[in-house]
Amino acid sequence: MRLAAVRDGWVRRVDGRGLSHALVHVTRTAQRVTVADCANRAPASPITGGYRYAFNCDGEQNLFIRCHSEEGRHDFVTGARTPGPNVFTACTAVRSKADIGPHHRWSVGTLYDRIKTDGRLHVQDRGNAGTGHGWAGVTQVLWNCEAQELIVQSPWVSGKNYSFGCLGRKHPGRWGKGRPDGTWEGHQRPGVQPPSLYQAQLSERQRKRRAEAK
Repeated sequence: MRLAAVRDGWVRRVDGRGLSHALVHVTRTAQRVTVADCANRAPASPITGGYRYAFNCDGEQNLFIRCHSEEGRHDFVTGARTPGPNVFTACTAVRSKADIGPHHRWSVGTLYDRIKTDGRLHVQDRGNAGTGHGWAGVTQVLWNCEAQELIVQSPWVSGKNYSFGCLGRKHPGRWGKGRPDGTWEGHQRPGVQPPSLYQAQLSERQRKRRAEAK
């Protein structure tokens, strides 16, 4: 399902099977789309580049909530120069074949909130990987995520990347110690508050709107 030139739209309770690329691809021309309670299962494709991007976001101000992916390569992913902000929250991935996170060329402003995977969650300089991916993302926040392996690096200039309360083995990244480490707080210590940064920010915004309406 490819969403282009869509604003204020939604995809809800869709279960996809036998797909090669993505269950939902929110393209660069889509804005304020909510993808909720969807699942991508039993993908049918080679396990290689260009395939199995289960929930793929290239647009801005989009929300993926309570989505599930099986046997994906990049289960929850953003592409080149994705403007953000975007949120993946309360999502799960099993039997992952590669990493979750920004994929290439300076994706900006993504929150990965309570993501659980048996695979990897990476924010790093991907260098000459693929088609020359370079720094995958900046202003990326991982909040109370669980993964087998975690990489969070920050570029030398123009922003930082963050990990708060995440569980998983910390990996030095594609270039080892040759890239600046991101900001890590509460690593391997469950219970960072609030449990969900997305929900906390949503509640605060709703509280302010109620106060303004009085």
